[in-house]
Amino acid sequence: MNRTILLLFFTLSAFIFFPSSPCFNQNLISIDSFIEGKMTEKQIPGLTIAILQNDKIIHKNAYGLSVIEHKVPAKMETIYELASLSKQFIAMGILILVEKEILKLDEPIESYLDTLPDKWKQLTLNQLLSHTAGLAPIDEEWKSLKKGSWPKLVTKEMLWSSSLEDSIFASPGEQFKYHNLGYSLALFIIEKVTGMDHRDFFQQRIFDKLGMSKTFFEDQIKVTPNQTQGYTLKNDEIVKIWRVGQEEIGVGDGIYSCIEDMIRWNAALNNYELLSPDIQNLMFGKVQLNDRTYFRYGLGWWLPNRNDIPFYYHNGVTGTEYLKIPSHDLDIIILSNLGQGEYDEVYYWGLAEEIVCQFFTEKFCHQPIPQAINVADLSHFTGTFEYEEGGEVEIYVKDDNLYLKDSYGEALMIYQGNQAFILEEEPVIFKFLNENRIRIIEETWNDDFANRIVKK
Repeated sequence: MNRTILLLFFTLSAFIFFPSSPCFNQNLISIDSFIEGKMTEKQIPGLTIAILQNDKIIHKNAYGLSVIEHKVPAKMETIYELASLSKQFIAMGILILVEKEILKLDEPIESYLDTLPDKWKQLTLNQLLSHTAGLAPIDEEWKSLKKGSWPKLVTKEMLWSSSLEDSIFASPGEQFKYHNLGYSLALFIIEKVTGMDHRDFFQQRIFDKLGMSKTFFEDQIKVTPNQTQGYTLKNDEIVKIWRVGQEEIGVGDGIYSCIEDMIRWNAALNNYELLSPDIQNLMFGKVQLNDRTYFRYGLGWWLPNRNDIPFYYHNGVTGTEYLKIPSHDLDIIILSNLGQGEYDEVYYWGLAEEIVCQFFTEKFCHQPIPQAINVADLSHFTGTFEYEEGGEVEIYVKDDNLYLKDSYGEALMIYQGNQAFILEEEPVIFKFLNENRIRIIEETWNDDFANRIVKK
């Protein structure tokens, strides 16, 4: 399970006041000092930030090093790997074709792709983009390509052939399970119906139209000025991240960009420059499952709600974040070069939420309110459980409070009523379905489950 760690990175403030949106005044110098201090604490080599409100830039700056080895400073022009922020661009590409009536979101994809295996024929584009197609989750997809190590060059044929070997994990529309394969299939569909290479399609239909001159799909051979080096942590020390593979078609990621281009992208979203409002807003509607419940993901965007404040959010494993709060006309874009690698757990997200909490509205802060519970009843929730996604958690009573301990450490659990507890420092809810099973509801990730381990 990936426990969302908030209140982690660094905070930033707004310096321009807008009557319709609450802001707190802060001195620019103190903000820069604070960010640099947090970067040292968290070992973040370099990052670039933009904060916008009412479509006006209220703060942007670059900090640290883009390339440590050569002491290259991060700049506004520094190009970062967006990782899963690419998904919103792929969703936009599909919706452009939906608006032109070339594609339909709810049409089975067998209408667009030939030689599909039976297990894929009835999947829809809506299911592919909302992670509800029942496809293999991240850890299980493209297994044949992952044997040993990911190839340096992955052709379209290799990716397609490996995809066919992946299992279907659930019936389409039954549950949310985050994956990358659905977005790769979306790119195959774009190429099929347009007769264009997907790189040319996005260049012509999105990047060129918006003046995003420094945004492109990855090309590991091409020499790209101002491109950052990616880093991660190993034994608590900064090391290079191993991401040198070249895929001929994206695996749910693949786009590189800089903060200036992302500001242009943000303006295009806010002002409906590429799509009509009715079509674009499909990105921000929660997906409906077969049981008619809704899950907090749209098309390329997480759609959480923090203390009755709905917001749009996504992050990327390379150290990127993008948050939008429509009620505050607030947009925060964060690009950094510290991401998750193969070694230490790296908490590359959390900055955007902390900015909102500290400098825009305290209502956005994670401040759980305890509900009354008899101390004697806490023992009913104790025991050793196993996460279905891997790892164990021990839940126990200490100092008349309930705690859990897993690989992330110890955490206090605050009772919320109705057999549910929330972590004191994170918006992660543990809902006890019965004495043997817990549902773990994370704000911006898969829901997970934990089952009691019966000790012999």
